[in-house]
Amino acid sequence: MEIRKLKPCFFCTVSGGFRSALIGGNFWQGAATGLIISGLNNEMHKLFEE
Repeated sequence: MEIRKLKPCFFCTVSGGFRSALIGGNFWQGAATGLIISGLNNEMHKLFEE
């Protein structure tokens, strides 16, 4: 996988964790949710590009 395609996944993972912690939740659960959402989004875009 290319580095430029990993940047959005990394950003969504970190921002999901920060958002969760900001509202009083668990950072790691928010990070996991952000990673799953960005990963699924990335895969959907790959499907429709081909």
